[in-house]
Order: sequence, then C-alpha cells, then structure tokens
Amino acid sequence: MINISLRVKNLINRHETRDPKRIAKDLNIHVRYLPYETTKGYFIKIKGNKFIIINSNLDEVTQTIVLAHELGHALLHSNQRNFLKYEKGILLTQDDDLFNSNCMYENQANKFAAELLLHSDLEFIGEAIDKTTYEMLLRIKQTKIY
Repeated sequence: MINISLRVKNLINRHETRDPKRIAKDLNIHVRYLPYETTKGYFIKIKGNKFIIINSNLDEVTQTIVLAHELGHALLHSNQRNFLKYEKGILLTQDDDLFNSNCMYENQANKFAAELLLHSDLEFIGEAIDKTTYEMLLRIKQTKIY
C-alpha cells in the first residue's frame, strides 16, 4: 500500500515547494504543453525519459491540477507494468471529468494532486480557485486511498 500523504509530504520537504512545475523540473521530468480537443494530459515514459503532456487549451488552474495528477503517475506508477498497459488503452481518450474514475491508479494520482496542491484546508498553492474545484480537491485529499 502506498502512503500518498507521506510521499507528498516528503516530496514537498525535499524540494521546498508544492509547485508541480518546479518539482517536475527538479526531477528531470519533461513537461510539454500541446493543444488537444478533449485530452487533459498524460504521462509517458520513453527510453527511461519521463514526459508529462498537458493540454495547452486548458485554463491555468486546470493545467496545474492536471500537471500535479500526472506527476503523481510519474512518481507513483512509472515502474509498474500494469499501469503502463492500462494507460496505453486510455492515453488519448480520457473523458471530460477530471477526477471521475474507478481505477486505482487514477484515484492514487488524484489523491497525490490534492495532497500536493492544497497547502492547507484553505489554500490552493497560493492561487484563487472556484469553490467547486476547491471542495472537490478537499474531498479527495480527505479520502483514504489504498
């Protein structure tokens, strides 16, 4: 079982930031922004190099959430063969619901993103977000994921 809260806490302490962009850069995970119609983002590993692709058509807050989610995949799942096989099937067909999933890997990445982005129960890494998004992240952060 992965203790996502502890993993994120250690990550924040080690990198002295909650900013997923800075953490990815520190970890040599390449982040690219490309326009997509429906895909929000994805993580892919090619010849040992890690890439996170984010939909450049998304607003800045959503891009940050997607980046944090994909960073979760990069750090929690990149060495798991089952994850990579599963992701191949949905890589470019993710639906419009950002956090709606019954997949263990997706739920873990959602929890990772919520833990990373919510500084406390009051803040989203220094940016203003709408109440619905905040409540969704808070609910995910408070959920036990196994």
